[in-house]
Amino acid sequence: MGPWERLQVVGLPPLFRILKWLPAPQRERILAAAGIAQGLLDARRLPPALDWASRYSGDSRETWGIALALLANRGRFLAQGTLLSFPDPATFLRRSVLKGVEHLDAASREGGTVLLGFHVGPAVSAPALGLHGYHVTFAGEGTRFTWQPPAPWIGSDIAMPDTTLRWSHTATRVSGLYRLRQLLLAGELIGISADGVDGRVAFRVTLPGRSIAIRAGWFTLRRDTGAVTLPVPTHWEPAEVVVTIHPPLPRPVRDVAKDADACQEPLSRILIDYARRFPEQCLSFAFWAH
Repeated sequence: MGPWERLQVVGLPPLFRILKWLPAPQRERILAAAGIAQGLLDARRLPPALDWASRYSGDSRETWGIALALLANRGRFLAQGTLLSFPDPATFLRRSVLKGVEHLDAASREGGTVLLGFHVGPAVSAPALGLHGYHVTFAGEGTRFTWQPPAPWIGSDIAMPDTTLRWSHTATRVSGLYRLRQLLLAGELIGISADGVDGRVAFRVTLPGRSIAIRAGWFTLRRDTGAVTLPVPTHWEPAEVVVTIHPPLPRPVRDVAKDADACQEPLSRILIDYARRFPEQCLSFAFWAH
C-alpha cells in the first residue's frame, strides 16, 4: 500500500467524524474538493485522469475540465456511496431514480437473477434497490476503512436491508461465490461487479485508449446456474443519482468462447455509450484499466 492509500485508510474515518456535524451538501462538496486536491498532489492520479479525459475531449481546456471533474467525483461518489450525501431515507428516495425496473421484475419472476454492476458512477445500487423493496445480496471487496455513520439510518436495516458478502482474498472469494450460487439456485437476487482489479478475466471490452477487464466470477455463476443477468450501471446527475437496469444478457450457451462473445457485444455497447456520455464518472476505466 502506497503513502496515499495509507493516508486514505487512516485519514478518512476522522474526516467523516468531522463531516457528520455539517449539512449533507457540504459533506459532498468537501469530499469532492479533497478528491481534486489528492489527485493534483498524487502523481499516479493526474496523468491517467488527463489521458482518459483526452480521449473524450476536443481541446486541452475540455481535457482539464473532464480530468478535474473525474478527480472530484472520486470524493463525491465516496460521499454518495457511503450515504454521507443523504441525511435520511426520504432524501435518498427523493434523489434516487431506478430506470428499467420492468427488466428486474420480469427476471425475478423467472428465478435467480444477477445484477451486474461496474465501478463507475456512485455506488448506490444497494440502498436504492433496498429502499425500493428489492432484497439483493451484494458481494465484493468493500472498502478498506471503517467509520462512524453521521446519521442513525445509515447502515441500518432501513438503509441497507440487503445482505452483503465481503471477500478480501482467494479463500473468501471462493466461499462467497459458492454462497451466491446457492442464492441464485434458490431464486434470489444477487449483485456483483463485472470489473475490478482481481480475479480471472472472462473477456475484455475495448474503449478508446483502454482495455477493460471483465472478470469471470459473475460469468461463471451465470453459466453454472442459468441465471438471468442484468447490467446495472449507475450515474450521477446534479439533482439525483440514477440506477439503470438494462435488458438481460443472452442466455448461456454450451460453448464458452461463443458465450463470452455473446456477452461481450452488449456489454461493449453499454460501456462505450456510458463512457461517451459520462467520461468524468468512469473511475475504474480511467484509473484501473490498461
